[in-house]
Amino acid sequence: MEQTQMSCILRISGDSLDVDALLSQHSLPADSNWRKGESHILRGKTHSDSGVSFVASEADLDEFNRQVTEAAAFLDFHASPTSRQSSSN
Repeated sequence: MEQTQMSCILRISGDSLDVDALLSQHSLPADSNWRKGESHILRGKTHSDSGVSFVASEADLDEFNRQVTEAAAFLDFHASPTSRQSSSN
């Protein structure tokens, strides 16, 4: 039986988050992004905030220790860009 894959995601969102500025100022590869007021595909509503998601680990669901290790390394490597952005929103 094949295991369901689930990656570890870092999500940054906020009412006034400037997604375009965040993505243009940093080399972090975005997994997904959305803007306040845009249509939310899955729910048929609009987004109440803006945000961006990054894959912090692509380890499978059954590899929790690897997810923690990879996510910690991701945060260490990208700490400055993500902390600056989250502290400004």
